[in-house]
Amino acid sequence: MPLRAAATCSALAGLLASSVVLAAPPAAALDGEQSCRVTVTIPDIDMRRSLTYYGGSPDDGPGTRIQNRGGLASPQGPNGGVSAGDIGNLFIAGHRNTAGGPLLRIRELGRGDVVSVRERCDDGTDTTYAYTLTSKPRYIDFFTRRGRALQIAPVPFDPGRPAVQPMLTLSTCATQEDNRRGDRRRDRHGNP
Repeated sequence: MPLRAAATCSALAGLLASSVVLAAPPAAALDGEQSCRVTVTIPDIDMRRSLTYYGGSPDDGPGTRIQNRGGLASPQGPNGGVSAGDIGNLFIAGHRNTAGGPLLRIRELGRGDVVSVRERCDDGTDTTYAYTLTSKPRYIDFFTRRGRALQIAPVPFDPGRPAVQPMLTLSTCATQEDNRRGDRRRDRHGNP
């Protein structure tokens, strides 16, 4: 599901297939003040990056600033997603073409690939959630209201359905594909 602030036009959604809980996670603070260090690992594309939760929506500048430093960003709250392991959509966005390109190889992912989210907290808790992907990347036009709703829905790609389990959405740009089609639109942050 695309994140406008992250120049996202491609999406990859997955269901939580299994989680390995090593300890119960504490509530994470937002906007970079979190008491937990969160790391996302995707072995199939050799990706390991920090994840920062922030209060807001995918359209917010804070997510853009986080991603421009090469990390991954996850908006939280009513216009965002949930934290790792919570019921609903853990929405994670990262750059594909800039800031070290953490999601450069996202198109290589497919069903059955695993995304691990590890939270190591100052209070000593250490929790790892393993999400198994259930779809290949999908294109979403976030310049439309429908596209924005699809990207952040509690159940990815199904905005009206209530969530009953933890889910994951990875979001990045489709700059190369958009440029080939002649789509030169940019958001308020200059992202395609």
